[in-house]
Amino acid sequence: RDEIAGCIEAAYERILFPEAARILFFSSPRKMTDYAKKRGWVLGPSNYYSFGGRQQKAEDPPIPSTELATQVIEYARQLEMIV
Repeated sequence: RDEIAGCIEAAYERILFPEAARILFFSSPRKMTDYAKKRGWVLGPSNYYSFGGRQQKAEDPPIPSTELATQVIEYARQLEMIV
């Protein structure tokens, strides 16, 4: 469960309480609430656990698409000459 919960925190900004309970295989809401408290999750008024404010996702660097396209085209030309 801990590994699944870690994946939930990484994958979702927020998740609905019943959905979290289903993914973590809890049979009762009480067990889900106890587990969430242990993990430090706080249930919001809209019945969602939010993770967005808790973690800062490192922004991916931009992909140099023009440069990449130029390299791919050049590679294709070289392959064409070989064939």
